[in-house]
This record gives sequence, structure tokens and C-alpha cells, in this order.
Amino acid sequence: MLLRSIPILFAVSAVAFAGDSLVRGSNESVEVQAKVYYGKEAVKGLIGSDLDGFICIVEVKLLPLTDKAIAISKDDFSLRSDRDGQKSQPFAPSQIAGQGAMIVKSRPNGYGILGDSNGPTYGGMGGLGRGPGSGGAVGNGTATTTTNEISMDKGDAKKQPLLDLLKERQLPDKESADPVSGLLYFPLEGKHKVKDLELIYKGPGGKVAVHFQ
Repeated sequence: MLLRSIPILFAVSAVAFAGDSLVRGSNESVEVQAKVYYGKEAVKGLIGSDLDGFICIVEVKLLPLTDKAIAISKDDFSLRSDRDGQKSQPFAPSQIAGQGAMIVKSRPNGYGILGDSNGPTYGGMGGLGRGPGSGGAVGNGTATTTTNEISMDKGDAKKQPLLDLLKERQLPDKESADPVSGLLYFPLEGKHKVKDLELIYKGPGGKVAVHFQ
């Protein structure tokens, strides 16, 4: 068992199990269990498509620890990379495989030294912003910005089975006192290691963060 130091703002324990990437964290209200599928091969092995290597999938299970029902939404979750500070919320299936799905590429203008300041921030409903400070000065006095190039997929009828699958397997938005599980689809630019990734839950059940291993 591997225990990580967590800020006193919320109490969390993370457990990595040998042989897989399952982690779990909890507070007094909820437990979050998560497994990450990152990289084309892992994603394709899970859903039959590599999603062009742009999407990181997290299989998540949220378990209420009291008898009180909790409202659960995919927008309660975000994924953060320690490598560059990039942070994103889950995309809806229609943003990945539907007509008009977004195609996003980030292009840095200059280089900064504060990783937490340079990563783009992706919104779950199509919002795309710059990470804090990505357009300002960094520690050495040099400015850095990130240009996000956005285009729209014109759609393809062949994508309908994939869209249906993504919808079927996504984490449902519901209120429940029982465990709820499903997939979350996070946009993730660049190359990262699994150990760089952190899943953050912040919803009616409080706040829980887990690092993948």
C-alpha cells in the first residue's frame, strides 16, 4: 500500500494494486475508485478505437459511504497532469465522435519554467481556456502563451456505432445512494506518464483526489 501526502483541506488515501492501475481515495462521504486507460493501444483495447490518441479514458466508480443519495455528474471530475499543469473536464461523447466534434491542437508560443502555468485547460462542454498564467510572465521574466487551434469534424455516419458505445458506457448523471460506475473521456495533449496523472472529484460528496501509479 502506498500512501501519498494530501493537503489537510481534505483527507484522502490512495492505494495502488500490483499488476494494474486501479487507485482509490475517499473522504467521510464518498469513495472514488479509478482505472486509467492512456495511450492508443490501451484506449483501443477498451472501446475498439484509439480516438486518434487525443483522449484519455478513466473508468471510475463512485461509492457513497452514507445512506444519503448523492447527485453524480461527469462534470464533478477533472484530470490534471503534473507534467505540464494541463487540466481538463470530461468531453461528452458527441464532442468526440458526433457530427461537429471538436478537433483541438495546442501550439506553445515560447517556453515557460512553471509547468503548472503553461498547460491548456479544457472544458467539458466545449469550453477551452488557457492555463493560469499561460499568457503572462513566468519566473525568469519571459512570457509564454499557448495557441489552441480548433477545427470541427464534419461528421461521418460510420462513427455512429462508436458514438452509441461512448454514450452507453459513460458515467451516468444520476442521484444514487448505491455505487455508480462508468467511463470518463478526457482530452489530453502531449505525452505524459500515467504517474503524472491525477483524477480530482469535487462534487456534492466533497473533494477527493487520487494519483495514478
